[in-house]
Amino acid sequence: MQRHTVYRHFATESELFLACSAHYFEANPWPDLETWRGIDDPNHRLAHALDELYGYYERTATMFGNVLRDAELVDALRPTLVPIENYQAEAAEILATGWPAHGSKPRVLTAALRHAIDFATWRSLTVDDRITRCEAVALITALVVAAAAPPRR
Repeated sequence: MQRHTVYRHFATESELFLACSAHYFEANPWPDLETWRGIDDPNHRLAHALDELYGYYERTATMFGNVLRDAELVDALRPTLVPIENYQAEAAEILATGWPAHGSKPRVLTAALRHAIDFATWRSLTVDDRITRCEAVALITALVVAAAAPPRR
């Protein structure tokens, strides 16, 4: 297929990128959030979710890295980030359930969870054999547990 054929089918670059993105996510679906909802213990839920999510990032690292890098430079790519942002927002909401509430700490817990599920966090810990997925899950789980703990006096 030639380039002009592709561009004749899609009116804008954004439409092309959205179609490619939809195809990619159909072939590479995110981990199932409903499975996470079914785990009552928040600590166990988090560790399970991070293991699945970090495994997903391992399998999709090249594509995610390229898209996230290019979205900073190519306006037409930005709409493709909306489903990613929506997934991560719902994931953070599910993972926040069940932790004890401590005054202003929910804000800190939310920040820790959003950081935990971010692709850049996974990449900064595991790329170039820094630490293993298992070590990254344990480290980030400890961060979230600390964020959920009562404030020290």
